[in-house]
Amino acid sequence: MSALRILSKTGTVEILELLSNMGKLRSADLSRVVKNPRTLSVRLMELADAGLIKREGKFYQITDQGGVALSLAMDVQVIFLVAPCHAWASLHEFPRVFERFSSL
Repeated sequence: MSALRILSKTGTVEILELLSNMGKLRSADLSRVVKNPRTLSVRLMELADAGLIKREGKFYQITDQGGVALSLAMDVQVIFLVAPCHAWASLHEFPRVFERFSSL
């Protein structure tokens, strides 16, 4: 599954953001951002399979590639949140962000 598709799923960006800010965390710690245990388990598996996080024993941590993906996701959020006020900016920035996503 592509990183872009994974990042579009509920809770994925929040998991990456929490891991980026807090370092190594257990799945119980991550349940703060994804309440449903089954959804959390699936998201963690998808993120690990994509190489965006890694599991060491009971702990998960973000990888370098996960950090890049998180940065890109934040860029996309900014474009879509700010862009309605500045449509020209979004048209200018979107190709750059899309190009960065395609390298994942």
